[in-house]
Amino acid sequence: MSSDTAQTLGAIAFVSFLVLLAGLSCQAVKGDNSYQTRLLFFWLIFDALIHIFRPFVYLSLFGRTVDSSVGFFASVWKEYSLADRRWAIADPGVVAVELFTVIGTGALALYTAKLVLQQDARYHFWLCFLCICELYGDYVCLFYILLTL
Repeated sequence: MSSDTAQTLGAIAFVSFLVLLAGLSCQAVKGDNSYQTRLLFFWLIFDALIHIFRPFVYLSLFGRTVDSSVGFFASVWKEYSLADRRWAIADPGVVAVELFTVIGTGALALYTAKLVLQQDARYHFWLCFLCICELYGDYVCLFYILLTL
């Protein structure tokens, strides 16, 4: 098996694992058993897992170049670095964006999921705020890349 095939299968397995964790967490939804509530809870947990695990791996490589690292997660970040070389090094701008992603967006997704689980109507506000954060994060990344080319 080629290394590209192994990397692809590893990525699919990792995402499948996160989907499985998010799916199993839907068992915690009590009371309101609507499909929409379970789907929303699933998305919030999956979003939190993605925002916590993916950038956390990058931040754990802080101080080292991804190019000199080996393993599955290093290979994922090497793919990112094909689009922008700064992902292969500990670029301060990239680190700042990833810290915001882990601390801000991941935690907010978990908090919103908790409100959904508690059937607290405030989750509507925090869900809107989370969506704005998602858009803002994409906006910041895009303009950081464009402004520093």
